[in-house]
This record gives sequence, C-alpha cells and structure tokens, in this order.
Amino acid sequence: MQNKKEYIDGYLVIDGKPVAQKRHRYTFKKGFARNYDPSFTDKKKFKAKVLEFKPNKMIKSSIVLCMTFHMPRPKSHYRTGKYSHLLKDNAPKTHIVKPDIDNLAKFVMDALQGILWDDDSYINALEVKKVYSKKPRTEIEYWQLKKKEKNVTKRKSIKLAKNRKNSNTIRGSK
Repeated sequence: MQNKKEYIDGYLVIDGKPVAQKRHRYTFKKGFARNYDPSFTDKKKFKAKVLEFKPNKMIKSSIVLCMTFHMPRPKSHYRTGKYSHLLKDNAPKTHIVKPDIDNLAKFVMDALQGILWDDDSYINALEVKKVYSKKPRTEIEYWQLKKKEKNVTKRKSIKLAKNRKNSNTIRGSK
C-alpha cells in the first residue's frame, strides 16, 4: 500500500467589515516600556469566527493564499431622496481609500496563524483584492502547494466554486 500525502485546501467567508492590522504601540510607566498589539481584541473575535472551520491538520508546507476584502460603500456614494438606493455617477468603481490592502492582509495572516498554519512564513504566494460590496465580508481561499505545481498564482476558485453551495461559510478539505 502506497502512502499518499494529503493536500489541504479550503475556502472561508467571514462576515463583517474587514479589519486592518494596527501598528504596535508602546507605553512608558515608571521608567519601563511596554509593547502591546492594539489589534489583539479584533484578532480574537476573528479567530473565534474561523475556529469552527479549523482543519484536522495544520498546513506545514508552502501555501498559496488568495483574499478578497468586500468593503462597504460610504453613504456619500449614494444619491439622496427617493433615489437613495442608487449610486451617484461620480462614485468610484474601485476601493482606493484606507484601510491599506497590506494591513488588511497582514491582519488575516496573523489571525490565522495557529489555526490553518503554524507560521505565516509558510505563505509562498499571495493574491489580495479590495472591492466595494453591499455585504461586507472577507473571503479567504487557501491551498497547499504541491511540489510539482508550477503556476502558483493560478486561482483554484473555479474548481472550489463547483464544490461550494450558496452557504455563507464553507471549508472544504481534500
């Protein structure tokens, strides 16, 4: 009997407005410096939502990670009065305001450490997008990179989409 290695992949949807990683802060008290992470409570809440989809085994090799952050549109993008449900003609199509995309990605990678992977240094390829959406959420797609796989940036979304139902949060494992 041949020992076949199990490859892990999955897709998560976390509802709620995406949160960015905040810079670590320092306080000084009685001559001592104290370092703290202001994103700690946000990460704790995010981890609680992800924990129910924790795979049986953590990934301990190269990982490809694709994230899409669906950001809410501000009220200023919409018209007023009886047309308040319609976007203004000059409303931007792409999300080019804060939070920065790298801080959004870093927050997710740090929060998923210890749940999906031991260390975020295992992430070999990263694809990140910010888009406007009526329903704010974070979509995370990940898969373990096979040794012979050449095109690491090719999304598996099409393959995984076939496995997905219209459910809100799904994790699939091979």
